[in-house]
Amino acid sequence: MKYNDNINNYYNNPQNIGSLDKNDPNVVRGKAGSAACGDLMTLDIKVDPVTRKILDAKVKTFGCMSAIASSTYLTTLIIGKTIEEARSITNKDIYNDLGLPAVKFHCSVLAEEVISDALLQYSIRFENKDSNCLPNNGKEESDSLLDEENKNEHYSLDSSLSN
Repeated sequence: MKYNDNINNYYNNPQNIGSLDKNDPNVVRGKAGSAACGDLMTLDIKVDPVTRKILDAKVKTFGCMSAIASSTYLTTLIIGKTIEEARSITNKDIYNDLGLPAVKFHCSVLAEEVISDALLQYSIRFENKDSNCLPNNGKEESDSLLDEENKNEHYSLDSSLSN
């Protein structure tokens, strides 16, 4: 499949790859994807507790070129935005901005799901929302795969890029 320059750029020059300090009280992690479909994402966001702005974001993606481009592009969209502004980002924004092929629409959906989960985790931790509303979305399976990051970095991105 031939990809446009925008997708090629975010894939070949990924931004904000890796993870944030999980011991930082202002960092939350969102997860999305399914090992069954082959695309998995984790997104860490660091939020300023006073301004509610996203100060930093890091992503790890296991998936195709479009999934990696979608996730790294997402990080560029959300850094500097407030929680409320980040909630307004949709898969259609990502799909249209990147110019994803129609058969790769699901990659933009996955990017929206990972930011939605990160924001849900933020709401649970800082806004005292009920954790019973957590969606499953195959997370038990993806958790075990993505949490192996310290053992083995088998992401579609070269592990040297995640440092």
